[in-house]
Amino acid sequence: LYQFREKGKNEELNKNQNYTRNKDKPLFTGFVAPKNSAFQPKTHKEILKFWNEVQKKENRKNSQFARDFDIALQDELTLEQNAECLKKWIDENYTSRGLCSSVAIHPPHTNQKGESNKNLHAHIMIALRKVDENGWTEKDREGNDKEFMRKVRKSWADIVNAKFKELGINQHIDERTLEE
Repeated sequence: LYQFREKGKNEELNKNQNYTRNKDKPLFTGFVAPKNSAFQPKTHKEILKFWNEVQKKENRKNSQFARDFDIALQDELTLEQNAECLKKWIDENYTSRGLCSSVAIHPPHTNQKGESNKNLHAHIMIALRKVDENGWTEKDREGNDKEFMRKVRKSWADIVNAKFKELGINQHIDERTLEE
């Protein structure tokens, strides 16, 4: 709901939530699922239903049901080009392994003077339980591995740098964290 700036019922909390008042409406939203997935939501309401089902499936008190990523997008690329890079990254690292995810691209934040922080970014939520044509399968444990996360970060850099090269943009990003 928060990603999409929508309202609906969070069944886990048994609470109606409303994020429609937030000013930074998404520029792009979507859901990415494996082709053979039993879950193929198209609308925000169907996506909310999917996430409520995820929460029901992961019913232990301490269950982790999703991974959440905030990814800085590139000012040098159009919205469509950034969305294309995101989809490729999600497909290569998650959908190809049987995982579903929702995506929302948000505009840069502006201050009270209307000045932008140039922070075009995406929110990605990835379910931790794999799916196939029959529904839920095993839980994905690989994503908690530090080496896998390094691979995922490198994958993002490789995809963006390939897009820069394709477009003749003389820029380069890498996978290091801010601390590194």
